[in-house]
Amino acid sequence: MYNEDSYFDGKGNTEMKKKCLLAGALSAALLLGGCGSVPGLGGVQNSGADQEEAGGLFQDESEEKESGEEEAAEETSKGEEAAAETEEAFAGIPSCAAGDIIVFGSYEQDNDEENGEEGIQWLVLDTEGENALLISRYGLDAQPYGDSGEAVTWENSALRRWLQGTFCQSAFSEAEREAIVPVTNANPDNARYGTEGGNDTVDTVFALSIEEAEAYFPDRDDNLWAEATPYAAEQGAYVADNGFSPWWLRSPGDHNEGGFCAAYVDYPPVGVSIGGYAAERDSRAVRPALWVKTQAGAGNGAGADASAGDTAASAGGTAVSDLPGTAVRTEDCVLRLIDCHPIQDGGETFTYLAFALLGPEDIGFHLEDGTSETAEAWLVTNHQPGGWRVVTCEELPAGVTLDSLSLSVTDYGSPEEKTVLLSDWGEPMSSEELRAVGVYEIEGHLALVGGGRTVKSSSQYGFNVGLGLIGGEVQKPGANFPILEHAAQLFQFYAADGTPLAESMGKEMEFFMDPGTLKVRFALADGTDADQEIARLKELAPYMVYTGGDGEVLSFPLNLDD
Repeated sequence: MYNEDSYFDGKGNTEMKKKCLLAGALSAALLLGGCGSVPGLGGVQNSGADQEEAGGLFQDESEEKESGEEEAAEETSKGEEAAAETEEAFAGIPSCAAGDIIVFGSYEQDNDEENGEEGIQWLVLDTEGENALLISRYGLDAQPYGDSGEAVTWENSALRRWLQGTFCQSAFSEAEREAIVPVTNANPDNARYGTEGGNDTVDTVFALSIEEAEAYFPDRDDNLWAEATPYAAEQGAYVADNGFSPWWLRSPGDHNEGGFCAAYVDYPPVGVSIGGYAAERDSRAVRPALWVKTQAGAGNGAGADASAGDTAASAGGTAVSDLPGTAVRTEDCVLRLIDCHPIQDGGETFTYLAFALLGPEDIGFHLEDGTSETAEAWLVTNHQPGGWRVVTCEELPAGVTLDSLSLSVTDYGSPEEKTVLLSDWGEPMSSEELRAVGVYEIEGHLALVGGGRTVKSSSQYGFNVGLGLIGGEVQKPGANFPILEHAAQLFQFYAADGTPLAESMGKEMEFFMDPGTLKVRFALADGTDADQEIARLKELAPYMVYTGGDGEVLSFPLNLDD
């Protein structure tokens, strides 16, 4: 790691007007994930308080002679141990204040790959509740804003895809990605040229806007300007005679006969360039920005407190409803409704229920309404980041209503094995809240996204990624996530360094989709050991990027369990 003063001595003890809008966090997966991060989902069925191993949401019997074909259920103890390890290993940042310099994540910076990556230094711009807004102290890379030569908004920009995909996967560990707080960013039109800014976006890693740069660096504060690292300069970042480099903002610049431009911060003594620079050129440096959980919020999730939510709303954004972090006592359990509606199976009617539960590590739970049918109903549990569980039941009797339904939760980890009865289901969770517990909207369908499971046969090897349908679209037991017509355009696969997975493997990759399952396959050459090829695949630490029809980008790490 290079000395923190090797480029320039940052200042920044300035009162800053709050413009970024804190939208809340994936406990993840989100992001997915920070960065849409979603650990592998273990499905465990519970009958009453007994916890038995059984199949999970992602069962697939369409291929024979392949081991681990489905996103199978993991043991309850394994999932809960993993959750406990995540809770103990807090990977956010220490409590801090605006103007502080902290280290978080790592990235190649001194352009000497032989000595490994260097820790990323971040300038703290702002704090909201238990979260902090950071911007890299130096320009870390050089990337184009757009790659088509056409007009593009931040929502659909190449820079946004790179930041939330390649950069996020490369710079942060899985635990660090889970500490990143997604935010809803406003993207106003260019005030001088009227160039369209596009839709609001939910971002994990992003670039500042014109308005944010002017608010956080008033009167051309010294920290407005930045030097590019040697690595960024090698990648093409322009370095002026005074040693500083211009860096991208996410706002649009001018759009005229000369082409589309994106706004940026020029080197001193110039400041924010509202007219911008040609978006397809890669000579502007990148200073990523992101919200991260601080030590103060390590045991309390990623949601901001009420005052932070009020601040975000008053600034013109919509803050995600607060979701607490890991509950350590039975009385701290939180129950949230996802969906409840009737379903049909062979002419018989049942009640479908999906909910999210936050509770202690070692618990058992069952539904109650005074009948044995409800108490013995099978529950499928998926362990999510931050101590949350997403639970579904497809065999409640017809006519069951939430008014009469309760969830009995027993803490087997406490000496007295305390039991609480939860009956306040509340309103169905919003889309932002669903993301916070690892449920994502994929082409209009709510889904749990699996972490990947390797498969092999005599002629090929690869992995499956399960998509578990959840919510109001489930109309019969065992309903699968539908096949998407343009799946190959929606899902892309990369190695941890951002290289396309097929390129990293050095061979052609086959991708196709069955109901509820994304499938990636590589041909197995004669005399090649499938286990060795799978081991090589795992070493690449692959991840999946989903780019929705609306331009939204989500990134999912793949654990690739056997």
